Amino acid sequence: MHKIAHMTAAVLAATACSAQAADVIELWPEGAPNKSTITAAEETNAQGSIFNVTRARLEVSAPANPNGKAVIVIPGGGYGNLSMSTIEKSFVPFFHSQGFTTFVLKYRLPKGNPEVPLADANKAVETVRSLFGKYNLHTVGVMGASAGGHLAAMSSVSCKGAACPDFSVLVYPNITMMQEESQPKSSCRNNLIGPARSVKYDTTFSAYKHVSLTTPPAFLAVSAGDEYAGSLGSMLYARAMIENARPVTLHVYESGNHGWGAESSADFPDGDNFRTDLSMWLKKIK
Repeated sequence: MHKIAHMTAAVLAATACSAQAADVIELWPEGAPNKSTITAAEETNAQGSIFNVTRARLEVSAPANPNGKAVIVIPGGGYGNLSMSTIEKSFVPFFHSQGFTTFVLKYRLPKGNPEVPLADANKAVETVRSLFGKYNLHTVGVMGASAGGHLAAMSSVSCKGAACPDFSVLVYPNITMMQEESQPKSSCRNNLIGPARSVKYDTTFSAYKHVSLTTPPAFLAVSAGDEYAGSLGSMLYARAMIENARPVTLHVYESGNHGWGAESSADFPDGDNFRTDLSMWLKKIK
């Protein structure tokens, strides 16, 4: 009975710690270099998804046993909203369990201006680097899911200097914006680039086409039957990494489709395998 009481107290204490209000860091306190065209007020729906985001910020939370490593966690939402539920309920706790300090990026939505969220992602990495001393950190990477995976990949291939992440974790990412390679169910391309843009924008914002000799190590995970991001983009990114002699790991799971978290579920029975695979890979990050 005493053991159960102690265990219950420990769980409640851990829950209380994770529920504490996160530090909020404004990315552009003096104004962003490029402006969003969104004029409606930001709002959050019953599922926790955030719409009309025009104020970029990072929400910081530390694990019980920090290891000096940070990850910028980037939500998806097809570039039409920020889908926060799986990020907050699954991926942030997962990274905390691995000792990572998390910085959840709430980026500005593009509404057809693809430079807007990319500027936020690059600024986020640069900002976290500038805060290494404050948070006792020495490494920062990016992790993104779905559209967030695209943004994490783009930040990894387009960055310069202090804005470059040390690693990237790309989970069911929308890697390609090429029309012939995109999934019909995906809204990413239309929301990011716009339906009437020329093919040069497709190439510019297809992350795999810009992998280079300096692209950070990457872990990619996707389901074979993903109907929204597809698995092709992840394969193309992995191939580009191999061609440039860059470290890369790609896992294609039989189950899951799209939108899963870092644990097994009825829709994603491979979840525990994914969790183990990512945990083992993260141990290699110095």
